[in-house]
Amino acid sequence: MSESSPLDRLDPALTASTRWLRDIAAPFMLIGGVATGLLSQVRATKDVDWLASIPEDKLAFALAAAEKYGIVSKVSGILDFVQTSCVFPLVHQPSGGRVDVALAGSSFEEDAIRNAHPYFYKGLSVPLPRPEDLVVMKAIANRPQDHADIANIIRFNSGLDLRYVRRWVNEFADLMENLDIAEALEHTLKPRSMKMNIKKKPVKKK
Repeated sequence: MSESSPLDRLDPALTASTRWLRDIAAPFMLIGGVATGLLSQVRATKDVDWLASIPEDKLAFALAAAEKYGIVSKVSGILDFVQTSCVFPLVHQPSGGRVDVALAGSSFEEDAIRNAHPYFYKGLSVPLPRPEDLVVMKAIANRPQDHADIANIIRFNSGLDLRYVRRWVNEFADLMENLDIAEALEHTLKPRSMKMNIKKKPVKKK
């Protein structure tokens, strides 16, 4: 018998929300803890997180279409909530799995979605971000779990373009007037950088 995974309980919500977003033809990709688990080491997470590009005039249509897949809002006045938060807080009613859809609002996010690649999970094709783009998003969120995720993503994905990561994180840090974001990223990257820069001492010939 195969071992259970922390993601198993979210499988119904993941499948339903993937089919919903594909059905409404919204460019989208998986983010959050589930994406981190598929790109590195699986960990427990409470919800399925997506980043999607949905025009403002299509939000009501998208929400109505979600009901076909058993996905409904967790809050009243959902459209007003989305206008201010840029997030759809949803739940897959049949399973109780939470589904959060963040709306893309920057050129970085739109490019990240375009650069996503298909990942086959239990027969389901899921668009996953490039590891670098997920690291940037995790760095911006800047919570302890995000930095643990960054360390794991780097550990499981060799050859990451850290110059690209630093450039975008520094841009967002300046835009948000929060230099702590860039400093926290460097703190997380430091052990890796030190490991890469270790040089063996030359052996002295006798």
